[in-house]
Amino acid sequence: MAIASIELQKAVFANLSRLSYPVYDALPKNQPMPYILIGEENLLRNDTKSSVMTEHVLTIHAFSKANGTKQVKEMTAYIINSLVDTDLIVSGFDTVVQKLQNVVNMKELDDLGVIQHAVIQIKYTLTEVK
Repeated sequence: MAIASIELQKAVFANLSRLSYPVYDALPKNQPMPYILIGEENLLRNDTKSSVMTEHVLTIHAFSKANGTKQVKEMTAYIINSLVDTDLIVSGFDTVVQKLQNVVNMKELDDLGVIQHAVIQIKYTLTEVK
């Protein structure tokens, strides 16, 4: 039996890696910006009598040190186009639902100035292929 969470992350990583921004699950120390970070996942198992179904809310982070919000908003658009507006192929599973749940753009301060940080949440509902 394939593990939905692992297969979903593989598909997400593959789709996001097509851009020139680096994509990480574990951030290397002192990584320069911009980059995309695969973040938190909320998982709910919602089986039916005939199938194994899981609901995942996956959080993707985009970070930029660019002056202003243009770059992080372009990164956000790319993430949405790559993960919501296209058919995501998850090995061993049918993707029943994939939709944008939430986007938050924020500014964070560090020692060297302002970091532009976008938090994108996407909901996937997967059923296991038998």
